[in-house]
Amino acid sequence: MRRVAGIIGAGLVSGAAFLVAQAIDRSIVRNKVDDRVLLGRLLPVPPSRATAFGTAMHLANSVIFSTVFRLVGRDLLSGPMWWRGVVFATVENTLLYPIAIFEDFHPALRDGQMDSFQSWTAFAQETWRHVVLGAVLGALTPPED
Repeated sequence: MRRVAGIIGAGLVSGAAFLVAQAIDRSIVRNKVDDRVLLGRLLPVPPSRATAFGTAMHLANSVIFSTVFRLVGRDLLSGPMWWRGVVFATVENTLLYPIAIFEDFHPALRDGQMDSFQSWTAFAQETWRHVVLGAVLGALTPPED
């Protein structure tokens, strides 16, 4: 039970760290790339509630990501745990980033609520966010059980 609680806790805290990093980069760069809106607007909810639903989805995804890291990524990589988390998260971001080609179908992009992910600025924002998520996740994950 302690292991499950650790996985959930690491997922929630690292997911929250991602959202803090997102708030920081959005205030500096002023690019409206928001993972909460990206996720929330996929649901059949009013756009005004998309951020709340997207936040819940993001945190749930972070717990799933924490589980995969704990069961696979942690032992697959070497180095300090925070570094393993950074590598794991940035590889995941890089591998999944081409999904952005489907953004023309996303309602938040069509109506201007969110900027395009198909830019170097957006890619840099997502990379920075994943570095933060990975470092926190790795730091909170024990090197062995």
